[in-house]
Amino acid sequence: MTFFRQIALFIFLLGVGLLTPAYGSYFEWQVLENEYYKLYFHPDNKAKAVEALNELELSRPIVQQYVGNLPEKMPIVLEDVGQSSNGMVRLLPLRMNLFSEYPSQQPFRQTQYFLRLLTTHELVHAAHITEVSGLPEKLTCWLGDIFYSNIFSPRWYLEGLAVTVESRISPYDGRLNDPYQEAYFAYHAKHKTLQSLGQISLPMYTYLLGSTPYVYGGRFVNYLDETYGNESTQEFIKSYGKNPSAIASIFSPAFGFQDDIKGVYKTSTNALYKKWIKNEEEAYSDWAVSGEKVSHTGWYKHAILPYKKGVLVQETLYKHPSPFIYNPIYQVTYYEGSKKPREVFKSSRRLTAVPAVNGDTLYISRDYVKSGYENVLYRRYGAQSQITQVDLSSGSKKSRYIGPVTAFDANEHDELFIAMRKPGAYTTKILRVSDDEHTELVELPFAVSEIRLSEAVIYMVAKEKLGPWNIYKLPMQTLEPSTLFESPWAVYGLVVTEKGLSFTSNHNKERHLYEWDSNTNKIAQKSSGNDASLGVINKDKLHFVSFSQKGEDLYVSTPQNRPVNLSLNHLKLKPAQAAASSLSNSALTKSLEGLKEPSLKLFPFLYDEDDLGLVQYSTAYSSFSGLSAAVTSYHLNPVSVGIMHQYRRTYGVVQVPLYLAPNQRLFGIIGAVVSDFNETTLLQLAETSESRFGSTQTVWTKDTQEDEVLVQFNGSLYLGDSSLSVAYTSSEGNSFYDTVRGYHSELVYDEVAHNLRWDAKAKALEINKGLWIPPFAAGSLFVGGFSDYSSYVDRAASGAYLSIETKALLFESPIIISAGQSYSEGESRGFMTIEIDALF
Repeated sequence: MTFFRQIALFIFLLGVGLLTPAYGSYFEWQVLENEYYKLYFHPDNKAKAVEALNELELSRPIVQQYVGNLPEKMPIVLEDVGQSSNGMVRLLPLRMNLFSEYPSQQPFRQTQYFLRLLTTHELVHAAHITEVSGLPEKLTCWLGDIFYSNIFSPRWYLEGLAVTVESRISPYDGRLNDPYQEAYFAYHAKHKTLQSLGQISLPMYTYLLGSTPYVYGGRFVNYLDETYGNESTQEFIKSYGKNPSAIASIFSPAFGFQDDIKGVYKTSTNALYKKWIKNEEEAYSDWAVSGEKVSHTGWYKHAILPYKKGVLVQETLYKHPSPFIYNPIYQVTYYEGSKKPREVFKSSRRLTAVPAVNGDTLYISRDYVKSGYENVLYRRYGAQSQITQVDLSSGSKKSRYIGPVTAFDANEHDELFIAMRKPGAYTTKILRVSDDEHTELVELPFAVSEIRLSEAVIYMVAKEKLGPWNIYKLPMQTLEPSTLFESPWAVYGLVVTEKGLSFTSNHNKERHLYEWDSNTNKIAQKSSGNDASLGVINKDKLHFVSFSQKGEDLYVSTPQNRPVNLSLNHLKLKPAQAAASSLSNSALTKSLEGLKEPSLKLFPFLYDEDDLGLVQYSTAYSSFSGLSAAVTSYHLNPVSVGIMHQYRRTYGVVQVPLYLAPNQRLFGIIGAVVSDFNETTLLQLAETSESRFGSTQTVWTKDTQEDEVLVQFNGSLYLGDSSLSVAYTSSEGNSFYDTVRGYHSELVYDEVAHNLRWDAKAKALEINKGLWIPPFAAGSLFVGGFSDYSSYVDRAASGAYLSIETKALLFESPIIISAGQSYSEGESRGFMTIEIDALF
């Protein structure tokens, strides 16, 4: 293809992106801009955008005070991704993404005002990363953002610093003020089982998983800040920010970070960590759990529901079938005293709202991903919920509702009552759903996080924008809400009891189970505070969740009966002030300004994207493939249109999702057209899935000009903590070679091996197939075997191997090291491979 045809193709593809009517929706996006931020948002989210900018303004002096730095003006993108609550700071280019939905249930346990916590946490990341001086500052100017020294801090320090600052907002906010975290450290400090510095540097298969850097990092960094003073914290951040050897932390944490720790704190990180461990163990030496443990699964327990003589528990377990694969399994289990637990429901889709039970029917809510959202990050997809009812006697299932669900319950007539909160808003609609009718009952002026039904009343946990946590009652006849009582701390775990209502509440870094008597209008405390995280009372027994060696387990004890007045004065949170900012409708123009300076400039590699992520480009060079480059436009979301130059040929690419399964972990099917508009046009379908049963990846490629189809398949069957994997590749003109299993077969080129091609076609089946079996896994050590065969070159191989995944004892990045012996073509060969899973 000539140079001019390449330019024409490029102009054509860009024209398609710019002229399509779908592109107009991005002209509708607006930008709020002031001295420090450019905040992009869709007009539907304007109120939330103003609120977010106000909170960023309030967070700024707090971050400046504790970190000692503020980022330069950076873009923030506020997006609607459905019922997902999160935020992140991303490099390449530096950008903050905020989700417009505020969380329900569990995240609210640790904060009174989620958006303030979120903006503070993310702003700390931006301030920390951009603290740079000396040679690293020059390198970032010359070569790009990747040379910010502080991005190479251990994950526990990056997240620990953010958790420390988020927890200084008020005693009601942040993970350091959360009784769940307090109880975790109390248990493990008491039993001297707190994790080591190596374990928290790269958490793997142990309980807490991805939360480990936040939980341990927050406690440890807060200890350093309080013990040695905030001046030492800022001194260390500045010292590491000018250390040019920080990038060597990719290969070993000992480079740079350790030197600066010693320079500021006059001792090693390990010595400081041991001092902190000793401090924790002394503080909780008298702590104890009062109760009998009746479960032994560990991992996570999210909700408890009374049922018959026992309780139904919503759990999440993680299996570890192969290196760096952690497979979550969501289930509901019935526990009754000393009897063997009975699994009543299991799913690979995340359970969202708290389940409900009525009679012998269980109602669960799971992730359900749909299109139609205004966002760029997830290409117009977002998460909703699917409510399914399960017959606990027969196990039969029936889908009842798909849509937004904040909380729900069911009555004896099999009607669902659903609380639906508008994302980010402090108003909630109550919807009644029967098999043939959906009825909106009322719109309430507060944010609801849980609901529970009695015969005549809907009980709700809710809060106003800056108010305390309240429990409201909503009579069915009048639908006029009234406050039952209020608490300055988070309230959750509502259960309707014979006497009235029970619930769990945080209180001074403790959790307590309370019961309200509707006859006397009095509240009694039923737990000690040390032992109950989540709790319910059933058949005169207190069932509660507390910690064990493996994670969380279910305990049973006798309930206490201490009268208490839960209504307390709470500290008034500072109201959000109006941020001085200008509003512009030209968000797209502002977004494209980010393309003027590439964010990654490692010659010969360039990468950048505009602020909204609508246009991306990259270039690279290798001696094998020569120059490669790509420009992709996402103006047609979820369709992407691009042009790429690879292997000395230029292609146009159009890609679109054809099917997206309800599960956020189940990606579905992607279709693509790849054409050089000359010799080759390829149609491609790619399927990727992952569930509790295993994972599959299938790629089907059809050349429209030749009678050739290439099929590639990789699949894994998860067998508990191990897996069985199979690979298949049709070999039309492409022989295989496999370095992982320690042997090679020659690469056959069409122009010199036509005879081999025809010989292969004459075979009954042209395949490359492999069986890769890790039948045993002990922690991070895997032992397995494999066999492979290629009909194309008529070669076979077999062998065995050992693999281990590192925990950052030597390396910052996760690494799989494998060694083994293979047998092929009458020859036995030893081999070793190293796989690096780099994290940035």
